[in-house]
Amino acid sequence: MKRYALTVVFLLTVGFCFGQGLVGVNELYVGPQIGGTRALAMGGAYTAVNKGIDALSGNPAGLVNLETAQFLGGARLRFSGTSKYEDSYYDDDEYYEDFSRKFKLNPKVLNLGVAFPINVSGFENKVVGAVGYRSVYDYSNKVQTEYKYETGNYESTTTVKGLINYLSLGLGTQVGEKMSLGFSFNLPMMKGLKREFESKDKGEVDTDTYESEREYDVSGGNFVQFGGILQLSPELGIGASYMTSHSFKVGKEKWKTNDNGVKNNGKSKEEDKIEMPGFYSLGLSYKFSPELLLSAEIQNRPWESIEVDGEEIEDVENGSAYRVGFEYSSTFLLRGGFVMERLPMVDEDLDPVNAKWITAGIGTELNNMLLDITAAYRFASYSEEILVWDPNTFDYETKSYDYKINELVFYATLRYAFDFKIDL
Repeated sequence: MKRYALTVVFLLTVGFCFGQGLVGVNELYVGPQIGGTRALAMGGAYTAVNKGIDALSGNPAGLVNLETAQFLGGARLRFSGTSKYEDSYYDDDEYYEDFSRKFKLNPKVLNLGVAFPINVSGFENKVVGAVGYRSVYDYSNKVQTEYKYETGNYESTTTVKGLINYLSLGLGTQVGEKMSLGFSFNLPMMKGLKREFESKDKGEVDTDTYESEREYDVSGGNFVQFGGILQLSPELGIGASYMTSHSFKVGKEKWKTNDNGVKNNGKSKEEDKIEMPGFYSLGLSYKFSPELLLSAEIQNRPWESIEVDGEEIEDVENGSAYRVGFEYSSTFLLRGGFVMERLPMVDEDLDPVNAKWITAGIGTELNNMLLDITAAYRFASYSEEILVWDPNTFDYETKSYDYKINELVFYATLRYAFDFKIDL
C-alpha cells in the first residue's frame, strides 16, 4: 500500500513535460523538459532541428549550430484547462447540481543558460560548450474545484510547487563536414515537492474548512544525454538522441493540517525509490524550400520498465510518441505541429490511452535577440466504469463515462547573441 500511495502522489502531482509524458488520473502534464520552445512549436520534434543553446535541453549535438555565443532565458504559463468526467456523469449522479474542475494561471521560469564557441589549440573541428539551469521535471500546477449539491456548496484549491531542477553541462563538436556529436551531464539541484490544499464546504447549517500543507523530500539521480545529427544533404538531416535511465527517491514527508481549527503536525521517514528507464528518439528534418522546413520524430515510451522499489507498476503498456511539425521563414518565423503520445495508463477495457497536442508558435528577431513564443493545447480522453445510484431501482448500476482532460500552456524563450569565446 505504501508503494502504491507514494507512486500515486508522484505521478498525480508531476508529469512528464514537453517531450515525454507521465499523466495522472486528474492532471495532464507531459515532460522531461526536452527540446526547447522552438521545437515545441513544431510539435515537439527536437531531435533533428535543435540548434544553439536550445540543444542543451534536447539533442546536444545541435550545440555546434551557432556562430557566436548565446544566452537564453525561458518560462512557461499554464493558462487554462479542465479535468473532469463528461457532463452526463454529473447529470446522472443526483449528488451534483453543478461541477467544475479547472487549471488556474501558473507561471514558472523553466531555464537559463549560455552556449559559447571553444577554440582548442591543435584541434581543427568546431567545439561548443554550454552551461545552464533547467526544470527538467516541471510539476508546478494550481487546480480549483467547485461544485454545488442539494444542501450546499464546496470549493477547494490545490497548489503544487517544486520538484527537481538540474544544472546542465554540455559539449558539442563537429565531426567532418556532415556530422555533429554532443553530450550533456545533468546534476540535480533545488529538489523537493510541496503540496498545499485548502477547502470550504458550506452546508445549510455549518461551514467546514480544511487546510493542509505537505512537503516531500524528493531527490533525483544524475543522467546524461547523448546525441548526433547527420546532414546528409543541404535539405535532409537525421538525428538521434538518448537520455540515460535515472532514479528518484520520494518520501520523508512532513505535514501540517488545520481541520476546522484543530491543528495537527507530523512527519514520516519512509521513502520509495522510483527507477525511470532511458528514452531515445529518432528524427529527421527536410528543407522543402528555402522558406519551409519540415520535421518528424518518433520517441519510445518504455512505461513497463518503470520500477518502484524494484517492482514494476501495473496496468501500463509501452508505446511511442509521434511528432510532426513545420517552420516557415517570412517576416516572422511561423511554426506549427501535432503530437500523439502513449500515456502510462489504460482505460476500462485495459486498452492504452494516448494524448494529443496541437502546437503553434512564432519567432521574431530584434537586433541581437530572438524571441520565440509557443502555445500548446493538450488533450486526452479515456473511459471508466462507475457505480451510479439509480433512483428508479433504488440501487447502484454500472455505467461507462469518459474522463476528459485538456489544458492550454504558453511558452516563451528569449535568446541573445553576443561576442564571446574561450581559447584553450
